[in-house]
Amino acid sequence: VLAKCQCNLIGFVFVYLLQIYFKVDGRDEVVETLCGDTLPKPILSNGPWLMLEFRSTYNNTENKGFTADFSFVTNYGVTTGYQPNKTDCTFHYFKNASSQGWIQSPNFPGAYPRNIRCNYFFYGDPLDYVLIRFTYFDIEGILPCDENSASDTVEFSNFLTRDRKFGLYCGARRDLIVRSDGRFFRVTLATNDRLDGTGFRALYAFESTIAASMAQGPGSGVGGVGLVGVVGAAGVPYLSHHQYHQIATTERSAATVSKMGKSGAGSRRKEICSNAACWFWLVFVAVPTLNRSQLAMVTTTAMATWLLII
Repeated sequence: VLAKCQCNLIGFVFVYLLQIYFKVDGRDEVVETLCGDTLPKPILSNGPWLMLEFRSTYNNTENKGFTADFSFVTNYGVTTGYQPNKTDCTFHYFKNASSQGWIQSPNFPGAYPRNIRCNYFFYGDPLDYVLIRFTYFDIEGILPCDENSASDTVEFSNFLTRDRKFGLYCGARRDLIVRSDGRFFRVTLATNDRLDGTGFRALYAFESTIAASMAQGPGSGVGGVGLVGVVGAAGVPYLSHHQYHQIATTERSAATVSKMGKSGAGSRRKEICSNAACWFWLVFVAVPTLNRSQLAMVTTTAMATWLLII
């Protein structure tokens, strides 16, 4: 416990504080200053070097200082997934290992490291897609979430390369759900050397395109970004509306936000009506959004519906 004070108050005479230094471009830079009796979140360095410096202006018998545990890690504070190379912040998630689970940014709920790029790769079965449901999302930055705004970003892609379907995401977002077009999906967190955020935590699940289409009816589609209650999937690990928001509220309270940016841009898939005319529209107009297996299934169902009407 350090003396209660305003850590950044210039000219304050009696100061007890603990400063954390990282190496940034070869120089020692203060990334956090601690004082008072509030227990800080976990701290993860941006490399193999970190320094703690305790400062006191006079002898004191009332406050007892601090104690801390430390460890040298290679997993960047990410405890799920398979990490093939201990020097890279890259994690793989396979359906044959687990059909659902959690992902999080490095060091969550503490601040993520600066100057880092972390990839999360998802591999499902041939007829699967990947559903990712965020319970917490705070990435330092402002619109338009690019290099010009000096923002940290989260990128979604159906490929190893950039996907024009998805923009870059930053800021504080609530109730964000993302899903892939097919069996493979990538999530990438990229940070710079400016400011810090507390990152993200999300529930992922591999789902069958056939099961989802039959459960949701026409127009459900696959791929895109939405809000809770707008994008669903059959068999997703069930969270009631109350449970979901309880988890999200708890994680927002647990994570300390360094800087709140404006929420990033997103798109919302509109629901398509379910009568025979709309089935006809779906088959002949929305074909470009479907793969071969989905198209065959939708066409067969549409013909059956049309025959029943006749």
